[in-house]
Amino acid sequence: MNSNRQPVVIFTEGSYYPKDFSEIFPALVTRFDMRRTEASTPDELIAALADADVVVARRGKFSAKVFQSLPMLRGIVKWGAGVETIDIPAATELGVIVTNSPGNSFAVAESAMCLILAVAKNLLVMAQAAKEGSRPDFDIRGHELYEKTLGIVGFGRIGRHLARIAKGFNMAVLAFDPYVTASKFSEMDVKQVDLPTLMQEADFISINCALTPETHHLIGEKEISLMRPSAYLVNTARGPVLDEAALYQALEKGKIAGAGLDVFEVEPLEPTNPLLALPSVVATPHSLPRAWESTGRTTRMIQDAVVSILDGHIPQTILNPDVVMKKGMQI
Repeated sequence: MNSNRQPVVIFTEGSYYPKDFSEIFPALVTRFDMRRTEASTPDELIAALADADVVVARRGKFSAKVFQSLPMLRGIVKWGAGVETIDIPAATELGVIVTNSPGNSFAVAESAMCLILAVAKNLLVMAQAAKEGSRPDFDIRGHELYEKTLGIVGFGRIGRHLARIAKGFNMAVLAFDPYVTASKFSEMDVKQVDLPTLMQEADFISINCALTPETHHLIGEKEISLMRPSAYLVNTARGPVLDEAALYQALEKGKIAGAGLDVFEVEPLEPTNPLLALPSVVATPHSLPRAWESTGRTTRMIQDAVVSILDGHIPQTILNPDVVMKKGMQI
């Protein structure tokens, strides 16, 4: 290998980023060969990333075939927290570091609470009445969050911050997460419960877990059937965690009160999605958590991870620490 070769960093969905990379990655542009690609299919990625030392990925499926075809690849850095499109075991086997950039945890938690408030307060109905210069009928009212019960599915960074927000409304908080220690729940005064109990007892349910094979349709017809008729469901995690067909049936038949959704099983969000036609649904196009602060935090995490990988150090956000043994890296 040419010792003078400048390491190559390639950004997938390259048009998403500013024309001048120095606006958000100032520490990278002076040291590395920064490139972009719009490749998304496995074959396109293999062709476009042949020279990459590090890939910064947004979407696109990074399968075992992709990793096996990129012998120069040293690391992949995911924009955001979700890594369901990356085959981490395959990357680990081939010595490729996988990291993420969970800089939007606060923004996602705030977005979940925003949707909770929107469905609880009949925000769409009220906003439409204002545009029409009218007032809603007397029996069209919202609900207080005060002393209601919030159920959180997934008690990681986002779920825990959402719990803190909910405490400010004097809400009781239940949470389900089999991978979090009991001490995490108790130190935040959150009641640890199983999923059926959460679905039965919560007035508002927020989905905040990662999408994995285990959590695909975790909230399905059986789980939704346990909800109270007055309960609301909010999803700011990943669309496929929730069975949309089962949700639609429950809403259409009035078995639950409403839903707030920022994520969907098919994205980009299709205008023909039947959930959008229901008056009990508040929907946003997987964009509600986008905030200047969270974007800045995320880009700093990405920059730090790229520099660490190319300098031979362990990134703080590494997701496959077993790969360190293969590379002889330093902290």
